[in-house]
Amino acid sequence: MKLHERSLLSQNVKSEQSEVVIKNIFIDEDYEKNFELNETETNRNSELKSWDEEIGSLTSFFNRVELTNNLYNLNAWIKIVNPRLFVESHMLIVKSKNGQKLYKPYLDRLLEFKRSLNNAN
Repeated sequence: MKLHERSLLSQNVKSEQSEVVIKNIFIDEDYEKNFELNETETNRNSELKSWDEEIGSLTSFFNRVELTNNLYNLNAWIKIVNPRLFVESHMLIVKSKNGQKLYKPYLDRLLEFKRSLNNAN
């Protein structure tokens, strides 16, 4: 990175015990511009994509299906002990956090459970 255009910054930093003055902090203006572009790009990529269609499909499916209290092995690492509670809790989370990437595994598990039940029939 070239530091051909730099800004000089002086800043006072205070703490309870002493006052420190920080001088000669160089900021590369190109770096700031790149950072702003990356922030904009990141925000654009993290826009919420609604799961309304999947939620509607899952809601209608689980309303039609009678869930027994059988143990379900969803995959090698997920066992569903109480299917009703699993569906209720996951649906509450998916509906309240609709479109948020952090909560997508809840949606994915519901979809996987639906596929598993469809394949069993």
